[in-house]
Amino acid sequence: MKKNTLFVIFLLCFFATTGFTFFSGNSVVENQKVVENSVKKEKIQWLTFEEAMAKSAQDNKPIFVDVYTDWCGWCKKMDKNTFQTDEVIEYVAQNYHAVKLDAESQDATSFDGQKLTYRQLSGGVFKVTGYPSIVLINNKKQVAVAPGYRAKKDFIKMLEKFKADNQ
Repeated sequence: MKKNTLFVIFLLCFFATTGFTFFSGNSVVENQKVVENSVKKEKIQWLTFEEAMAKSAQDNKPIFVDVYTDWCGWCKKMDKNTFQTDEVIEYVAQNYHAVKLDAESQDATSFDGQKLTYRQLSGGVFKVTGYPSIVLINNKKQVAVAPGYRAKKDFIKMLEKFKADNQ
């Protein structure tokens, strides 16, 4: 009898402690979710090529095209370290339309009166030879291709120079 009583007391203590711990843990997780959702970070508004061309025709903002591939490590690093920084997000939102273009995609778009796949556009029209590459377009014409990874300061300087040179 004493063994059963001790076992029941042990079980009650165990469940009381464990239940309290699980409840506290869930409350903390729920609170963290609320905090994470309330501190939602702005991101670059990536447009399709057609959307960017149409918007640029209306407001004369230049376009930057991030030409990337899924297998490119430097492309992923640039996505993480450059395109997600507050300074780049703010500068792009105020001064450019942004496009992500998968250089190996067979998706099609129109450029300069031609229907082209993204692969044809990046390799043929834009003459991109490596990834990542940034293609800068002003007034519906390709103006510059900047190959290679760019940290946030170099990326913003490049965009500022292009904008100043093409106004």
